Amino acid sequence: MLNNKIKIIDIANKEKYLLLNDFIEENSVDIKNKYLDLINFLDNKKFGDKNLNEHFLFKENHNLWEMSSVIEKSTIKNNNILNVLKYFALKKILNDSKTKVLILYNFDKVFYNIFKANKSVKFYQKQRNLPFLNFNFFKKNIFFIFFNYLIFLFRNFFRLNSKKKILKENSIFFLSYYAHLNSRQYHDASWGKLHLKFKKNNNFFHFFVPSRKKKFFLNYNQNSFFINDYLQISSISKIICNYLFYKKKFSKLKRYLFEDCDNLELKHVCTILKNDFEESLGGKILLENLTWIFLFENLFKTIPYQRKGIYIYENQPWERAFIKSWKKYKHGKLYGFVTASVHFWLLKDISIIKFIKKKLQIKKKKL
Repeated sequence: MLNNKIKIIDIANKEKYLLLNDFIEENSVDIKNKYLDLINFLDNKKFGDKNLNEHFLFKENHNLWEMSSVIEKSTIKNNNILNVLKYFALKKILNDSKTKVLILYNFDKVFYNIFKANKSVKFYQKQRNLPFLNFNFFKKNIFFIFFNYLIFLFRNFFRLNSKKKILKENSIFFLSYYAHLNSRQYHDASWGKLHLKFKKNNNFFHFFVPSRKKKFFLNYNQNSFFINDYLQISSISKIICNYLFYKKKFSKLKRYLFEDCDNLELKHVCTILKNDFEESLGGKILLENLTWIFLFENLFKTIPYQRKGIYIYENQPWERAFIKSWKKYKHGKLYGFVTASVHFWLLKDISIIKFIKKKLQIKKKKL
């Protein structure tokens, strides 16, 4: 996060310089809760006759809104989420009765658009996006989106000499990232010796995700099971048709989010997250999420019954498609394995915390 400098002039005309990150950390609980409450409010707000969950329901059990980067809330993958935290920090400073003037140094243009009407806010050396450096126009172009989608398909799903393998029935289903393995391993080290306990009755699946070392799926370990192999070519035309349908639906909802929104604070946050909305509900992320849905639907419809499933839980968007497809085709119990502690600002993991709190409350009631 860019540690923006601000200057506060109070009613006594005393000047104070702050680094905004320091202010956010000092008020972390309040700012974090403010953001989560607003996203929850957005989640339930009606746009027309339905909320966003209802507008983007897919195949009855999947939900494209739940898979969006707005709901994912990843502060690692998404700078716009960090800008929302900055917005709430600036609002908190401005609401302080002692603040007379707030001077912002080198803030993104979106902040200038939000606060330019506020006479208490001044901008110094505000950054402007030069037309020849602004790629947003190209990113939103449908031909550019489809071109990127072809690259996505080629990198993640195209494999030479893919062979069909026999899967065990009524077994333990493991799923982990292939990036965690070296060339000679078959099992992810994250599981420790767990796989030995079910050595004779397990199906280890790997999820290939392109990385710096492994950029293409092309010709990887033929002895491993990959979920990437379960995307059918016939599904691609269905994915594109559904993409066009939901893109058109989102274009009708945009004015409620960015123009006619009656809640000014919500309107500001939606403006900051505008690229996330457009990519998740009408751009490349929408195409990718539809791909994961069709892949997992085919995977769990095709493979024999699995009595248990264990996967590494990170609250990634594809996990929602994985879980709902698993349940739809009536496989057994499913366990998410959390491999690391939950960092305070990893907002995408907030659902883990809520789940744990809920379980603890149930246990207390039983006691």
